[in-house]
Amino acid sequence: MSSTTNKPAYDQLKHMETLVNTYSRLPPGQSSAQPNCAKTARVSTTSILLTGSTGNLGSDILALLLSDPSVTKVYALNRRSSKGSALERIKQQFKTKGFDETFLWSGKVVFITGDTARADLGLEAGLYEEIRQSITMIIHNAWPINLQRDLSYFEPNMQGLRNLIDLGHASRASQDLRFIFISSLSACQAWNSYRDTQFVPENVLTNTVVGCGFGYGASKHVAERIVSRSGLQATSIRVTQLCGRFSGDHWSPSEWIPIFISASIGMGILPIYYGVISCVPMDVAAQCIHEFVSSEKPLPPMLNLSHPRPFPWDVVVEGVNRTVVKNMGSKPLPTTSLANWMSLVKKSKHMAEIRHPVLKLVAGDLGELNTQSDSNKASVQVDTPDPEHIPGPGLSIELAQLYSPTLRDARQVSAEDVQRWVKEWFSTGFCRLPTSIANYAKL
Repeated sequence: MSSTTNKPAYDQLKHMETLVNTYSRLPPGQSSAQPNCAKTARVSTTSILLTGSTGNLGSDILALLLSDPSVTKVYALNRRSSKGSALERIKQQFKTKGFDETFLWSGKVVFITGDTARADLGLEAGLYEEIRQSITMIIHNAWPINLQRDLSYFEPNMQGLRNLIDLGHASRASQDLRFIFISSLSACQAWNSYRDTQFVPENVLTNTVVGCGFGYGASKHVAERIVSRSGLQATSIRVTQLCGRFSGDHWSPSEWIPIFISASIGMGILPIYYGVISCVPMDVAAQCIHEFVSSEKPLPPMLNLSHPRPFPWDVVVEGVNRTVVKNMGSKPLPTTSLANWMSLVKKSKHMAEIRHPVLKLVAGDLGELNTQSDSNKASVQVDTPDPEHIPGPGLSIELAQLYSPTLRDARQVSAEDVQRWVKEWFSTGFCRLPTSIANYAKL
């Protein structure tokens, strides 16, 4: 099956069902495949195994866990990377985001390099036993994002998920252990085509067809189903597209909306989009997840995380133009239809000369955009290949708002926020005006 098709193919459907069944095997002594829905509240003190802590979202989650007095220990499990040790990578994330680096030396966090695809997670026996004896929560956040690969590419991640579930069952606190899987809107990537209702419910979706399409989204759909049948007190959090931070100017330039904005500025013209954008700021998303996992109430099997107050594309246009006018001394950029804008991108000699990553987006070659990704680091969170749907089907968030005051009260993204993010991209050279209209001024 082509990685770019959105129509479900029988082979992919069959493969997805096979993976669900293969990695949903029951632990010894359990006679039912039904999920063990949370019957108890969170334990008063928490020792947590967190995967993917060096990534954009993972580093925010780690910072919040380390500042939580009820959390006694965080085992931060990351895969090996050529970009340095996990500590070096997380230090850079903390520095970029302005987090308190003293938490990293507090003795509260243990950085571990391992491999979840191995039954022992690639850890020494003594360390694995220490984790097994002490953890009361597992937060599985690491998952490779590659939209060019088919479903088979992600099977080691299914095995890794299964190994973490087995660790949960083997843990001393297995009856009370809380298992959290960070999923994605991609898990229901075909929802708009195969369902009449507008919003995806906060349920585990057992109809495989809604997860068909890109291998990445299909893998997330399969993973949600495996988690739901784990027999643990397990919850998947289905996260929409994330955007820049409210508490700062950082928005990873390797994500697709920043890439669109950078290309628009580089060509001197912005696309028109008539829908709304439900992106959640990174720091808001992390705070919501922290409130979910630390809730004293039992958690449901599924929570959706999307912005309760989506913003129109006009906010992006206004924010971009405020930046180019105020900070760059240029006139406001004109706009054109999305179809014409994409045509201009494909014809642009300048975009070709600088090998701008937008060319991969408009060509549908999305998988290589995350070549710098490590446990979701600098990930391109393209949850749909169709830019007419930003970022895809709407998510129902009634349950999520009951668990998260931050989500319930989240303010709408404003033009001022966009202006702040774009200004930062200019300062790093990610955004540049075309020389024909540029009148550069120092930021």
